[in-house]
Parts: sequence; C-alpha cells; structure tokens
Amino acid sequence: MHHRLQSAGVSPQVITQIGHWLESHPCQSESGLIPLKAQYPDLVFTLCSEDDMGFHDPWHSFSYFDLHLVAHSLSGCSSLTPSPGMCSGLVIALHEE
Repeated sequence: MHHRLQSAGVSPQVITQIGHWLESHPCQSESGLIPLKAQYPDLVFTLCSEDDMGFHDPWHSFSYFDLHLVAHSLSGCSSLTPSPGMCSGLVIALHEE
C-alpha cells in the first residue's frame, strides 16, 4: 500500500511509524530503505552517519539511529527542519558503535 503525502508536510504519526518500522527492520545500507521508498514515494530518504549531522538535534532518537526531518525549497536547496509540517524527507543518521 502506497502512502501518498500531501504537497507539504508529514504527520508526526507517520514519521513515528517510519521510525518504529526502522527499529524493527535495521538497515545499514541504502538497500534497506527500498521498502520505505516504495511505501512512501513522496518522501526522500537519506542514510548517513550521526557524525555527518554535526550538532543538530534529531527530531527523535531511536536505538541505533537518529531521525532528522528535511525540508526542500522551491529553489532546490534542502535544510533540516524541526517541523513535520515542512518535512519532505528524512535523514536516518546511524549511531556509531
């Protein structure tokens, strides 16, 4: 089942649902994101190390990753956002061991 998102924003419940799915389906590579990309085709998913995120606070921390929200502007630039209403993508920042 595909979840089509409205033109801007994602509900906090959907973001939390994605986080819980990732908790139960650990992924360490882009191929692990394929099911999410298929289920949420309007969202951009990015996988990286928590070190790549600097001192930015995550939207939510899970057991092996932090979840950051990304907003994309009409100019094509992306930025982190604390607002689910502005969210058009998620960064999954893997914790270093």
